[in-house]
Amino acid sequence: MEEALPAPKVRLVSHRKNIHGWPTDSISIDFYKGEADNAASSSQNKCKPNIILLFIPGNPGLIEWYSDTLVKIVEQLGVGYAVRGISYAGHGAGDDVIGSADDHKHSFVNTSGHHDAKM
Repeated sequence: MEEALPAPKVRLVSHRKNIHGWPTDSISIDFYKGEADNAASSSQNKCKPNIILLFIPGNPGLIEWYSDTLVKIVEQLGVGYAVRGISYAGHGAGDDVIGSADDHKHSFVNTSGHHDAKM
């Protein structure tokens, strides 16, 4: 008798990126095949999303503030959904930022690399 494969599990990955010249905290929440908590989980094990929810926080502008809720939303929506989110420019990144927040968000959307999924 064959052993059943484990159901895909949600994994949150935090990043610090330079977006439009500004240090920015961001998150990716995806389903992974196998052990989602395993540090060895790779992009090979990531389930390809059909729909990506783009989350830009309100006040506070720290993406980490919302991460637990966003994980729960993705878990409830199921495989095929993912989240990408970013903090406000300079919020949580430890640097003072001067510039246009609109340019910052626009650069994030254009460089997210998910042109084959709906946002």
